[in-house]
Amino acid sequence: MSIYDLKQTRKVLEESKYQSPFYQLFNGTLPPNIVDMKTAISFDYQYVYSRIPKAANSTVVASLYKKETGNDIDDYAKDVKEHYFLKLSSLSEKELKQLKQFFKFTIVRNPIARLRSAYLDKILSGEKIQVQKFFNISSKTKINFDLFLDFLEQGGINDNSHWAPQKNLLYFPIDDYDYIGKVETLEKDMEVVLGKIYQSRGTVFSICKRRTGKIDFTVSNSQKKRIYQLYEQDFECFSYSL
Repeated sequence: MSIYDLKQTRKVLEESKYQSPFYQLFNGTLPPNIVDMKTAISFDYQYVYSRIPKAANSTVVASLYKKETGNDIDDYAKDVKEHYFLKLSSLSEKELKQLKQFFKFTIVRNPIARLRSAYLDKILSGEKIQVQKFFNISSKTKINFDLFLDFLEQGGINDNSHWAPQKNLLYFPIDDYDYIGKVETLEKDMEVVLGKIYQSRGTVFSICKRRTGKIDFTVSNSQKKRIYQLYEQDFECFSYSL
C-alpha cells in the first residue's frame, strides 16, 4: 500500500467514526473525540476504564497490558494507550448498551496536584502554544502558573484532556462506576481493580519517570482557591478538600 493509499484509508476511518452511534448519541461537556480517546474498553475481560491523564493513567495502562499480554510497554506507551483498547466510536449501539454490564472503573487525583503536574509537564515542557495563541503572545513568552490559570478561567479548561475536569472525562455517570480509585492510594486500589478484572492478584507496573517532581514549584494559597473554583465539581465528587 502506498503512502497516499494509507493516508486515504486513515482519512476514511477517521471520517467514519463521526457517524458512529457514540458520536451521534454523545451529549457530554467535552468534545466527543476527547472522551472517545480516553475510554479504554475490553470485551475479552469485560471492563471499561475511563483514562484520566495525569492521574496514573500510564501506570494503569501498563498494568493492564502486562497482565493481558505478558509484555512491558516500555517506549510504546502512547501506541498502547491509543490503539490497544477498543474505543467507544468503534462500537455498535448494541455494544454500547452492553458496556453497562461491564466492570467500570477510573482512577482520580487531587485536582491541585493534577493541575500542577499538567502545567509542569505540558505547559513548561513544550505544549504552551495553546495558551500563547489564546492570548496572542510571543512564542518566547514564558507562561507562568497564574497566566495558565487565566487561560483556564477564560475558557481553556476543556481544550485539553490533561487539564479538563476529571468528572467531564467520564463516559458514564459517576454513580454507574463500580470502582473509583485514587492516585493517593494507588497500590491498594489497583489490587482491587486487577482482582475484579482478572480474578487474581496483579502487579502495578509504573512507567512514569516523574520528570515534573524535580522542579521546585509550590502552588500558593491564592492559586489553590482559583483551582478550587475551576474544579469544584472534582473536589466534591471525589471527596478532596482544598
